[in-house]
Amino acid sequence: MRLSSTSGFTEELKKKIDKTKEGRNGEGIYKRRNRRDYRVVMQLSTYKKICAQDKSILNKYKEGYAVRVRPEEYFKEDGNRQEDFPESLELGTDAFIYFKTITSWNLYHNFCSNLTEVVELKTKPDTKDIFASWTGHYCNYVKNSESPKVSIICSTTFTDKAEKVAEIKNKIIEQGLPLDKNNVGQFILPDQAGLGNFDYDYASKEEIDNVRYQMAYLIYKVPNMKEELTNRTGFTKEKVDSCELAVENFCKKNNLLDFDRLSKIRAWNLSKSLPICPLCKKEITANEFFTDIEQDEGREEEDNTQTAIELMHIRPLKPGEFNHCTYNLAWGHKHCNIIQGNLSIDETLEKLKDIVSRNGMC
Repeated sequence: MRLSSTSGFTEELKKKIDKTKEGRNGEGIYKRRNRRDYRVVMQLSTYKKICAQDKSILNKYKEGYAVRVRPEEYFKEDGNRQEDFPESLELGTDAFIYFKTITSWNLYHNFCSNLTEVVELKTKPDTKDIFASWTGHYCNYVKNSESPKVSIICSTTFTDKAEKVAEIKNKIIEQGLPLDKNNVGQFILPDQAGLGNFDYDYASKEEIDNVRYQMAYLIYKVPNMKEELTNRTGFTKEKVDSCELAVENFCKKNNLLDFDRLSKIRAWNLSKSLPICPLCKKEITANEFFTDIEQDEGREEEDNTQTAIELMHIRPLKPGEFNHCTYNLAWGHKHCNIIQGNLSIDETLEKLKDIVSRNGMC
């Protein structure tokens, strides 16, 4: 049997590795906990920045992209198109208008009378034509209103309503796309659970696999981890060793064990040959991977599943930078991850240095 990156792990550790494949949980137009190599949704400002920098970056999104446009970015006050709206974008193909506030709805929704709402035509994007699996010019996620206006594609409570099913089915037929059917020939309604992921979460399938193995290798190298795995899984020492060897061989084959680079990003202690937290630089312990984070007194929640160790990005996730990648990830303490926030590790250290200095502590 072929061993995977998680073959020797407990269910808790398998979940940690599996979560590295997923984008963050989104609302509205964003998919909910979806794979990172799925279609992305980006801001118009991001699209313009990429075009100015290097438009070929857009080709990295193998399942396509959709540009979300604020109503005021597309419409002038008289309803005509803004002169500076990129000619390379077309509503319904690679861009859509996104209503999120009641103010913008009141100002611009009348201009959409001849436009259609965004719907998903195929749950799995068509890689041969990455813009053929959805259609529509605008969608609504207006919740700050007495009467919320939420499109099907943005709704988490959408159910199989006959009228909407027929509407979406007709749109698929209009696009000349084949209807997905189950084994008895019934129409399969596409999920309608969001259009794509946050663009800064994107990673290619190959990079997702590399990340999984590199992070699995670091787990095996945590002191006493293999003993913990033997005790918690019931596997023999030989079984755990063989699983570790499979991970190590994959990492060597794909150049994932450059310890100088791992040390440079503060994920690895060269002298001790073990993983460390990239912010505080303390050694990671096996027990921390299985210990729930301590909750504040009076704020305890029974369903808390957060452990003391989390995945940390050395350089933060940013649009167009593809920072969910090897040699930019480490295991670190949850409280250190909270301190880091959306900054890089270097930026965080500079900020902490300034705070300490202002308090006269150095």
